[in-house]
Amino acid sequence: MAACTSDDAPASAPLPAGAAGSGGGFGGAGAAVGGAGRPVPVAGRVGRAGASGAASGGTGALTPRAGAVASDDAGQEDPPPSQPDAAVGGAASFSDSFEAGEALDPARYEVVMPDCSGSGSATIDGSSAHSGTRSLRIQGAAGYCNHVFVRAKALTGALAAPLYVRVFIKVAAPLPAGHTTFVAMHDARENKALRLGGQNEVLVWNRESDDATLPELSPTGVGLSKPLTPATWHCLEWLVGVAPPAIATWLDGQPVTGLTLDAVATADVDRQWQRKADWAPQLDDLRLGWESYGDQTNTLWFDDLAVGTSRLACSP
Repeated sequence: MAACTSDDAPASAPLPAGAAGSGGGFGGAGAAVGGAGRPVPVAGRVGRAGASGAASGGTGALTPRAGAVASDDAGQEDPPPSQPDAAVGGAASFSDSFEAGEALDPARYEVVMPDCSGSGSATIDGSSAHSGTRSLRIQGAAGYCNHVFVRAKALTGALAAPLYVRVFIKVAAPLPAGHTTFVAMHDARENKALRLGGQNEVLVWNRESDDATLPELSPTGVGLSKPLTPATWHCLEWLVGVAPPAIATWLDGQPVTGLTLDAVATADVDRQWQRKADWAPQLDDLRLGWESYGDQTNTLWFDDLAVGTSRLACSP
């Protein structure tokens, strides 16, 4: 896989390891997660929920790959993990349908392309929308220096955990074989990015600090992910959990097996990711855009963005 370049976000001091479960907020909102508490099964494993209990969907529980039932420290049986759609319909702490005007509002958004800039662009487009009449259009050009991202100012600073995001996305061309990124989230703990994009023509998570991918880029791993159909609006959702670490991804309401991280290292899926045993992301921004590490180009549209601490429905 192509080597990945440095993160777009400005450098910030890593947070102490003990802060891994603390919740910041989307402009101050959001429940904290972490600390000691009753073990909660997450994808067939036992993890710790917050002492006071998380918000709906706050444990980040995933569907287990195996049917094992965990038990807590006192030997009492835990309830079964929640299904991927159990928290659908939660409240958003931040949302935008990009209907406010014909241009990006500089009071709400900033376009970021540090290190170098080129022909990549971000605009409000009135010719295509999932809902309403406008969407965010990204013209993704080839090469790292043509990268471009849009960052919501309300989504800077420590983001609440667990982090659930839903956005509708449309691409003009299929995801290419080469590595690309269209979602980047700065991890203050590593001062690197957690990235969602494509490789081998399917959706792939990438951890910039060690270039780990989710799924692994074997034929089996690639087969467990999904492509994006050009000229089609897709509902893309993801969860990033911290206590315990977890990633889940849904496309058009269905879980994507290859884009799932849990505590059980699974060949061709998350075994490579789990080699960094102490990974506990401290996310402090959310960026939508395009980054190519070769000659890949594309045009992307984003609409009906929503962020919260429980899973959101695939509707604006």
